[in-house]
Amino acid sequence: MVIDAIHGPDGKDNSVIDVPFNWDAALDIRKLRVGYQKAAFSDTRQTPQTDANVAAALEKVRSLGINLVEIDLPEHAKLDITPIIYAEANSALRDPVETRPAGLVRQDRVTQQNTFLFYTAAQYFDANRVRTLLMQEMAHVLADIDVYLVPFDYGDYTPNPVANMNTAVTNLTGHPAVIVPHGFNEKGNPTSLTFVGQLFGEDKMLALAKAYQDSTDWHLKHPKL
Repeated sequence: MVIDAIHGPDGKDNSVIDVPFNWDAALDIRKLRVGYQKAAFSDTRQTPQTDANVAAALEKVRSLGINLVEIDLPEHAKLDITPIIYAEANSALRDPVETRPAGLVRQDRVTQQNTFLFYTAAQYFDANRVRTLLMQEMAHVLADIDVYLVPFDYGDYTPNPVANMNTAVTNLTGHPAVIVPHGFNEKGNPTSLTFVGQLFGEDKMLALAKAYQDSTDWHLKHPKL
């Protein structure tokens, strides 16, 4: 319902492509070609409980009749994304940083955004040239894949090196993702699994994520009021 409401052009963003979103509630997920980043599941850097949740989630997906195929990130996955994302963030956030810095709760963000001004135009364009190669390589990696799985990227506190890299890659390539809970860690915090789809392949990605979610009850658990 959300994607149906927000997809497509709004007359303001010329970069948006007018492609229809088609949802097939009767889609047989067993016919989907599903991959998983084995390296991300093998070296998670997470807690034992989180690892157990991840392993159980993979087995649950397999129990749905899915044959998981190993995939790896492309050659240029280690591209330093900061010249692109931070330079663009500086442009987008320049107004509050320059005109209302005292109103920002995180003062370190003011310093950070000002630091991004030192990226050169050459660095930005060089990174975008590599980004083009990365997009082509991702298309090759996913040529025979409809959806792939990767652990949630807990980058803010305990990064999974491969999952963290996957987040950086899909930030640059535009591949859609949906995250579904698969348990709780030792502190009672929710843990999750990420489903990544093809470009304009949200329908298949969401169908598999829904089938997984419907086979569990983690999404029905809520904190006490």
